Amino acid sequence: MNLQIIRVLLVDDHPAVLQHLSFMLESTGLIKIVAKCEGGNDAVENIRKYNPDITLVDIHMPGTDGFICAENILAFDNSSKIIGMSIDTNPENASKLLAIGGKGFITKTSSTKEFVTAIQRVMDGKIHLCKEIKRK
Repeated sequence: MNLQIIRVLLVDDHPAVLQHLSFMLESTGLIKIVAKCEGGNDAVENIRKYNPDITLVDIHMPGTDGFICAENILAFDNSSKIIGMSIDTNPENASKLLAIGGKGFITKTSSTKEFVTAIQRVMDGKIHLCKEIKRK
């Protein structure tokens, strides 16, 4: 498993979620949040600017949703590692993101440990689906 600090870009339309995820992930000492985007339109520009190891993307956002955001990111850099996230536990969302080229899917209700595991597994070249999605 990769033990270097993992550089993560967060994309979510809710500032409180961005703040919570940022605090939660950085408090582990394993992850550095390089940027926070409040919508999919800013994601590609921030990918260019910060070159994150992993991008966590909310799939349900107004305007440019997470699926379109993932497509745009992968069109810019097809080696980008994207993990989708949602409050929704519908496994079809995970399947759709993986079909686009995403590398993982996690629910926003997942534990800190689950988020870190997802990020580390995707960094290591694996696909990760959280427990809530696997159960369905």
